[in-house]
Amino acid sequence: MADVSANPSPPLDNELNVEWTDTLLTNIKDELPKICKYEGNLPPGLKLYSQQPVLLYRWYHKRKAEVRTIYRDSTGPYYEVGQTLEIPDDFEGWFELVPPDFGRVKYFESIEEVSKIMPVKFFTRTNVSGICVNNSDDNKQTYLQRKIPAGTVLKVDSTFKAKWRTCAEIGILKKKQKEWITREIQYLKCIDNKEQEILIPFTAKGKFHPVYQKGSSDSKCVFRMKDIFTDLTLPVKVRIIYGKPPVVPCIFTGMMVIKRRITEDVFVGSTITFKRHALFELLYQMT
Repeated sequence: MADVSANPSPPLDNELNVEWTDTLLTNIKDELPKICKYEGNLPPGLKLYSQQPVLLYRWYHKRKAEVRTIYRDSTGPYYEVGQTLEIPDDFEGWFELVPPDFGRVKYFESIEEVSKIMPVKFFTRTNVSGICVNNSDDNKQTYLQRKIPAGTVLKVDSTFKAKWRTCAEIGILKKKQKEWITREIQYLKCIDNKEQEILIPFTAKGKFHPVYQKGSSDSKCVFRMKDIFTDLTLPVKVRIIYGKPPVVPCIFTGMMVIKRRITEDVFVGSTITFKRHALFELLYQMT
């Protein structure tokens, strides 16, 4: 990599009259933005930009996991199948740890069970109904039914009891009377990602998992990929329970072994000598 400090917008019809200095890509991270010329092996899609000035204007760290799909035979042993996959640490999905017997991780089957543990946050794998609490400007509260879709993470706040009074008219023809019925219902008060209060009745059924918190040892926990990167010892076997699986031209069972972490420096750049500029990324693998 050769670099030079120059005007990033030179005339397109004039050659750059500069002296290039040889240096490594990682040596200029703290000097960006900078005009550079790459001299080395480039991926096929970037060879077009070799030996010509480009503008590198920022960089960032990118972490990803190297994983293999697991197939388990009904007789007991398991095999790594298919090609090696790379999953970024910001992958929008949730994982459970695979037990030694390769069974499924247990989960809470009702909100009442969640309330007995009171985790910091929990993840729902099924759609569930609750009540949304809205506070108006005149300090009045209104309650609206709210559908909570599968894949939602809720912060647990407290338990709550409410008494609901309903009225029904009974009688035949004109002999009608009003009858009032009072019911007490217990709720788990939760907060969604928009800081909205939601009340979910204890009687709600479904599949619920506590969300992993640093230091937690609960086997029911679910993990984001970044949690696995940060807190677990690799290799580790996991199963995806929610999220879009990677698109691969081979078998994918949903169960995988995470082999190792890969950290890369990603440099974002742009062409400067073309009439139409193109953005690109250069990857520099660290581990």
